[in-house]
Amino acid sequence: MRDLLGLRVLVVEPDRTLAFVLADALTLAGARVVAMCSNLSEAARARGRETPQALVVGTRSTGSPEAAARDAQSWGLPFLLTCDRPVSVGDARNARCLTKPFCYHDLVEGLIDCAFAHDAPR
Repeated sequence: MRDLLGLRVLVVEPDRTLAFVLADALTLAGARVVAMCSNLSEAARARGRETPQALVVGTRSTGSPEAAARDAQSWGLPFLLTCDRPVSVGDARNARCLTKPFCYHDLVEGLIDCAFAHDAPR
């Protein structure tokens, strides 16, 4: 399995326990988690302290994953959206939807696919 090579990741996850699990998994894979936030508004404030290179955005079953995907896409960063059902992230080459439940390998590989999409041949 590949690793995340020091990639600076901002974790946006409303469930604090899951945010810690995601952060630990990403750290084990070589990422540097710059912040953990419960929503994108909070993440926007944290973004000024240390610039992330990618986002992992979790959605609640009661929220709109499509709206979360649009909001994440507006950041202009690679992002991995974790949700309860498959969601289109548009034609963005640097975005993926990861359906829950998922394993550590899927999380890491999904974020690598997003973050390093520009390195892959078309």
